[in-house]
Amino acid sequence: MKLKKFAAVTGICLMTFIPMFTQASVPKGIDNKVEWSTTTSWKLPAKPLSFVHSLDGKRVYVLTDNHKVNVFTPQGELLGSIPVSKGVSDIDIAPYGEQLFLVDSEKNTFTKLSVSLVSSISIGSSPFKGPENAPIAIVLFTDFE
Repeated sequence: MKLKKFAAVTGICLMTFIPMFTQASVPKGIDNKVEWSTTTSWKLPAKPLSFVHSLDGKRVYVLTDNHKVNVFTPQGELLGSIPVSKGVSDIDIAPYGEQLFLVDSEKNTFTKLSVSLVSSISIGSSPFKGPENAPIAIVLFTDFE
């Protein structure tokens, strides 16, 4: 009876209900008052050991068993990989992903890395002063009101 009331109130069609499976990841389902559906899934390049994602939703960091932290977009595009020592057993990040924290359980160490995204900007035939291949840094100051 509860399920009929729940379906009537929420407009859920019980005919499209996907039954519970014993596998680890079910694409869609409902159990009591919990309902879920897969929004994103992608293949990882190695076995994952730990992961975190930035609060702004722009980066996903995955520690893998091949001693790398892979940095992805939320859609699964690999932005790059950061090599880490084989003893790194857990990771965390600063809120916006600008710093990566590594815990090495073999060496009993904690390491903090600064992480930046590098982008190429096409300047075409724009005028410039200085060496043609000089590096450029664009800095966004967000702590000012």
